[in-house]
Amino acid sequence: MKTQKRTLLLIAVLGLVTMACGTLSVANQSDYKVLVSVTLPGASRADSHLYQAGEVYDYYPDTGGEYTISVIPQEDYVAEMDRLRASIAFEIFAYQSVIRPEHVLELTEKLANIERTLSSLTTHACSGRLMEDENVRATINLTKEAEIILQCPSVGED
Repeated sequence: MKTQKRTLLLIAVLGLVTMACGTLSVANQSDYKVLVSVTLPGASRADSHLYQAGEVYDYYPDTGGEYTISVIPQEDYVAEMDRLRASIAFEIFAYQSVIRPEHVLELTEKLANIERTLSSLTTHACSGRLMEDENVRATINLTKEAEIILQCPSVGED
């Protein structure tokens, strides 16, 4: 009987502690692996690990405040962007005599976007604000169109 009361008390305390803390869920919505670093409110250093495609990880900060997420795409994404860059360059060169000017402009813009993405792979970061008792879902998406999209909402945003 005494053990049951202790167990119930422990469950109640854990439940209250869990309810008092906010949650930061970080979701990798892309088809590629990414190295993610998350700095939680009040933390002195970042927590980093490799997210697989589609993986969601929950963080439980001790306090509310600003959080930061940094993302570095892994080799498979870089290889895909290199392949896409080579394909576009080949298409511009090989079909230059029959390609229409507007198509050349479109391909050149895609090529420039890939170059910008590849040159800034280590600098993609965002931040948001988390309240102590709120839940926030941040998302990472690496597109095949050479875009890295990070969303770090604050409480009250979607």
